[in-house]
Amino acid sequence: MVLYNPGQFTKYPSEPVDNGIRFHFLGGGDEVGNVGCIIEDNTGTRLLIDYGLAPTRPPKYPDQSPSVTDAIITHSHIDHIGMVPWLTRFNNIRFHGTSLTADVSEIMWRDTYKVSKIEGYPLSWDKRDLEYALESWVTHEYGEWFDVGKWKCRLHRAGHMPGACMIEIVTPTHRILWSGDLDTRDSPNTYGAKP
Repeated sequence: MVLYNPGQFTKYPSEPVDNGIRFHFLGGGDEVGNVGCIIEDNTGTRLLIDYGLAPTRPPKYPDQSPSVTDAIITHSHIDHIGMVPWLTRFNNIRFHGTSLTADVSEIMWRDTYKVSKIEGYPLSWDKRDLEYALESWVTHEYGEWFDVGKWKCRLHRAGHMPGACMIEIVTPTHRILWSGDLDTRDSPNTYGAKP
């Protein structure tokens, strides 16, 4: 397992993974906001988890993501989804998540676009990218297995907000649980995460 300067803005390594798993944080490794992480192994499977922006003045963006065909979105807060539409400009990409995360992302992206115009901060994506992003969702129920390259993945309730998920990833050599933002307490809006 290799970690590259979590939370720092570095170039994505060009050399392939020799063995094991590579985690490369594009942002958010040691801070709140502009979350993004690439997970990759030597089978050629590469997955992006979340791709957000920090809603500061001006907004703070993560490092540029390398090319990916699949991203899993843990939930629809802007620090986890704010840069997702930009990905559609350069990639034929599928966004995996719960149906509620997909639905709420539309509201959040349209609001982010509107606020950027009002506050005068340019976004790196436009309305066309937003529309492509909305068409790129593949939704899953909690507990449903799906494939990403040579990996099996499934979503588990995270409790952080309605639709939020943890991600279980099974590679040929590892089992990973990506918690995302979680809360084990039940609330009026959602059930808590179960260990």
